[in-house]
Amino acid sequence: MTLPPVLDPDSPVIRSLPECRAAAEERYNLAAWPTRNDEHWRFADLKRHTVDGYAVSAEIALDRSGPWEAIERMDLDAALQRYGDLFGPVIEEKLGALGAGRHLAWGLKSEPFQGECWVVGENQVIAEPLQRRVTARSGGHAAWLNLILVKRGASVFLWEHISSVTSDRVYLLNGTILLVEEGADVTLVGSQELSPAGKWVNCVHLVPGERAKVRDVRVNLGAEWVRQEVSASLGGRGSECELFGLSLAGAGEELDQRTLQAHVGGGVHSNLLYKNALFADARSIFSGLIRVDSGSHQTDAFQSCRNLLLSEEAEANAMPGLEINADQVRCSHGSTCGQIDPEEVFYLRARGIPEAAARHLVTLGFARDILSRIGNESVEGQLEDLVEARLLALRDQTL
Repeated sequence: MTLPPVLDPDSPVIRSLPECRAAAEERYNLAAWPTRNDEHWRFADLKRHTVDGYAVSAEIALDRSGPWEAIERMDLDAALQRYGDLFGPVIEEKLGALGAGRHLAWGLKSEPFQGECWVVGENQVIAEPLQRRVTARSGGHAAWLNLILVKRGASVFLWEHISSVTSDRVYLLNGTILLVEEGADVTLVGSQELSPAGKWVNCVHLVPGERAKVRDVRVNLGAEWVRQEVSASLGGRGSECELFGLSLAGAGEELDQRTLQAHVGGGVHSNLLYKNALFADARSIFSGLIRVDSGSHQTDAFQSCRNLLLSEEAEANAMPGLEINADQVRCSHGSTCGQIDPEEVFYLRARGIPEAAARHLVTLGFARDILSRIGNESVEGQLEDLVEARLLALRDQTL
């Protein structure tokens, strides 16, 4: 397997699930909970992230659709025995490195801890999406870890959707590592529609190999508090990495997004676009960094966060950034925050559409821009239905 040299060669290799738990225990004991002085938690409401009061384990139901029998699935213990040299250092170095390391370690050292590894074979093309649905049926906490290895020349679409059917307090934590060999094409979608009493810590790390194409899409349609960290180690020459996000937040909700496009080798293209629509007194925090390491020439990287404020009480904090240590690069970043353009509403009202419906259509168009980039009509259609339902539920929380 040829992956970019993104890890310290002296990093520990985790070879079993007990070793993974022990590493999480050590990380938890050494790390401290965030404080006001922690740059990774800037603008965050530190009262929300606490794990106190979640000692009870949540009841979790799993369901699947699509041709899962076409790929190799194994439990984490077997996966780490076979691929520990690949996944172990990433677990140690990358997951939670943008601030949520202790939170994720708390989940991974606790019971119940679930997860598995998915391996897509060399040159294997899976046309139908593989969907995994995770449903919290009771209050409490749960954590899981997904390890994904897509081998040379393969093509696959993976979608994990998380929801809750309880009004009790739920705290879910999960990590995902995606390793993609040369020439493979992968789309990874993660979506959630947790109840207003739900909390979610979601950490994702992507490693594309040479000429690989990776698309990651995050969709948030619920939860009282979300901490989402998406990072990518980009060193496979000729690879492309696209990061998209869509979030609709309502009254009393906070969305905290941290991203890192780490260009550790040259000749790589990355593009990030996150869009947030905020209702009532919802808050969003976006902190994203494009980092270009020394020698990573011919880097082509973009980053944009767009926030639509649908109430005078909504608050968006956006902190895009660049750190460039190489020549011959093309990088740009930016963010926007604003309300619906009155001219767009006027245009629709002039054609007989009531104001509330006009605002709904404009917001739906704002969201569809992300959904249309997913690349699968079936998944796009299902997510659009969820987005429309969410917008209808939030329609009384606008200006």
